Amino acid sequence: MNILFFIPDKDPRSGGIFQYINCLLEILGSSEDENRYYLLLRDNTAYFLDYEKRFKNIKCIPEHESGANSTLLSWKEKIQKGISKVFQKINIQLNITTANSLDKVIGKYAIDVVHFPYIRWEKLNVPTITTIHDVQELYFPEYFSAEERTKRAVNNFKYITNANHIIVSYQHIKNDIVRFFQQQQEKIDVVLLNMQHLWFDKFLLNKEEYKKTVKEPYLLYPAVTWQHKNHLNLLKAILHLRETKNINVKLICTGKTTEYYTQTLHLFIVENRLDNNVSFVGIVDDENLFSLYQNAVGVVVPTKYEAGSFPLMESIMMQIPVICSNVTSLPETIGNEKYIFNPDDIQEMADKIELLFTSEEFRQQCVMDCQQQIKKLQHTNAYNKLMAIYAELGKNF
Repeated sequence: MNILFFIPDKDPRSGGIFQYINCLLEILGSSEDENRYYLLLRDNTAYFLDYEKRFKNIKCIPEHESGANSTLLSWKEKIQKGISKVFQKINIQLNITTANSLDKVIGKYAIDVVHFPYIRWEKLNVPTITTIHDVQELYFPEYFSAEERTKRAVNNFKYITNANHIIVSYQHIKNDIVRFFQQQQEKIDVVLLNMQHLWFDKFLLNKEEYKKTVKEPYLLYPAVTWQHKNHLNLLKAILHLRETKNINVKLICTGKTTEYYTQTLHLFIVENRLDNNVSFVGIVDDENLFSLYQNAVGVVVPTKYEAGSFPLMESIMMQIPVICSNVTSLPETIGNEKYIFNPDDIQEMADKIELLFTSEEFRQQCVMDCQQQIKKLQHTNAYNKLMAIYAELGKNF
């Protein structure tokens, strides 16, 4: 089979979606099967190009071959923010333009299935799959503007309803799609990608070289500063420990900084003089991120909503002590309630942070208790499930 992945507008700024795509391509590329996997990419981007060099079954297609260039896509996203009838008509025209462009690629490379590995869909001449990562706007509408909620409501309904098949990572997301969008159970498959052939594997053999003498112990939180990632309550917990117990927790946050960081988080840091406690360092490359993991006292994941947390899974796989919130799939992933907390309870979060930051015994026990989770994360049968979905769609379309 020939399978096309539509990813022209994805890069490290996309956070967990970028990680998901990388994990998916590692699974498929390392399989050495007879399928051909085509990646529609932004022109002149370095992201994902390495897969073509490493795997003989992966080919990168620059977007100029389809005509659906990044300028068109970026303007399309801007236009979609509008809710007037005029904007809706223009949006339909742009969808047709993108779809027609994709059909050219489909014909040229004899594509059997198109997989959109994030929430997207186009009407094409072959069966389509979309991966739905979350529907958090239904649980936290206050985190989105009216325009964003409208856009999500319209697009999610269109994409979920029209895609030939839907893939999710966790059962709770499938339940939400069935409940809120009245979709048939059979249309949705739960496929948790196995945590193998990961971005940090190339550093593990020489991981001792990344161990450094750290001037001050620190905790790590890798996450884009979206509001649901809950950086604010994390900052409040750190402030609470400083004011009530004189414990100065150091925190390093990596990932794209959004307007929410500028308008809320940075102001909170300045107003409460947390500059010496917290550093937001933005997007870092793989080598530096691996080094930050290796030298951290531990990792904290305080998110209020998460389909699946890559920082949590990465910490477990690298055997870094980690604590997380008690939402969605996170308790199942970490496997022990000793290491979870209510993300809205500042005191409870602070108590767990204190243990993680100050107790060597707690950290060692965390690593030991997470050992059994590693096998579960490594062996999810994702490849066989994906192959069954692709084959079934190609056969019945």
